[in-house]
Amino acid sequence: FVLHDGSPKETVAFYQKLLSAPEEKKNAIRTEIISNSNQTKSDITDSASKDSSLASSSFTKPKPFLVQEMISQSRIEYEQRGARIQTPSIETLSGKQVNHLVCGEEYFYTYKVFFEEDASQIQFGMLIKTKSGLEIGGGAYPSVFSMVPRIKKGSVVEIRFRFLCALNPETYFLNAGVLGNIDSQVVYLDRVIDAIMFKVQSEKGLVSTGLVNFNIAPSITII
Repeated sequence: FVLHDGSPKETVAFYQKLLSAPEEKKNAIRTEIISNSNQTKSDITDSASKDSSLASSSFTKPKPFLVQEMISQSRIEYEQRGARIQTPSIETLSGKQVNHLVCGEEYFYTYKVFFEEDASQIQFGMLIKTKSGLEIGGGAYPSVFSMVPRIKKGSVVEIRFRFLCALNPETYFLNAGVLGNIDSQVVYLDRVIDAIMFKVQSEKGLVSTGLVNFNIAPSITII
């Protein structure tokens, strides 16, 4: 029984969406996939009658999408010390929330912080990790030499980290953290380990190996 007949990239995207869904919602997603597949066939037929080149170029790149049910089960929250991290998520540059990304595209990792107490010397951070806990890379704002001097009690701050997804297909996790000064010591006011998870989609013809995609372009010369 064929659910979807389309490009490999689009088929993989639908497969991942179905695989990540809970059992009680899989039938609805199957119906959605079949409907999309039928629409795709119709679109291809119409395009072919007008311009065969348009049909062949309709599915050249996967698109990022969101699976609501994909929630980090390994989430660990630090003890809060006057600040609370809220609503971490990944967004496209146009503001669409996603958790299935496409390698080579840019995204925002964003979260809000509610300050329950006055805070000083504040810094916000993010970190990308593998399923095994390997730390791949991250960032902080601002730098250690220019921390936010003071934020008042009751304030809500939204932090947005723009990043390039240069990762190969796999599942990854994102941390979120807020540092501040308490009793002349820099400590975490709040930190969430594995705050959210995301997947990088598979692509046909991928030649990159390992975790990071360096956009390697191999060539061969016979001499």
